Amino acid sequence: MSQLSRLMESTPQSEEIAVAQFLLSFPRGIEECAQAVAVFNGEGEIWRMTHALKNWKKHEVGMRLFLIAGYFDEREKKDPESALGLLKKPPFSLVSTDSIHIKMDTGNTKEQAEWVAEMVREFDIKSLALYVSHYHLVRAFRALLREFIKRGMPWISLIPVPVTISPEVRIPGSNVSAWALVPGEQVRIERYQGTGDVATPGEVREYLDWFWSHSPLVEDWLKP
Repeated sequence: MSQLSRLMESTPQSEEIAVAQFLLSFPRGIEECAQAVAVFNGEGEIWRMTHALKNWKKHEVGMRLFLIAGYFDEREKKDPESALGLLKKPPFSLVSTDSIHIKMDTGNTKEQAEWVAEMVREFDIKSLALYVSHYHLVRAFRALLREFIKRGMPWISLIPVPVTISPEVRIPGSNVSAWALVPGEQVRIERYQGTGDVATPGEVREYLDWFWSHSPLVEDWLKP
């Protein structure tokens, strides 16, 4: 039986696999050092908010910003003005919402990425932890990265953080497990690369090279 060579020509499929694999290369826990936190809400997944807020509250320093893109509670649909008030009630139970910014009428990932990119520029954010469910993480990260590119913005330390939830849990908006949503994510990645709204594998590689070579967060993380 002949042994397969480990060195082969890349294909579009292998490049997509590489992107997903190397988004795992970020140092564990480095998101806790980010200047701001952002969460892309959707599909009625309350755990996106609870996970992100848990870490934000635990490691909040000074005016560390929390950016919420999309509605996170069904009650907001009936009373949008109550969004900040809901954050002071269980399961969030925040004492103060002074550092929180919400944009509920972001109807899709592209709009969420556009708004967060605007906030990054407005507040001169240099590092951002992006919280989103694992099945959606690759596309969400690449959509936000692409917004930075389209706007000619300098790179920031953008940390993808998959929300910790079993992939077998049914997603409220679709009533299927996360496994069942992955094929649709891949189709969307391919389609939105074509419209220039999702970063290409080459752009992700360029960003990761910058991150590991020039990110101040990495420099601090590598210090003994």
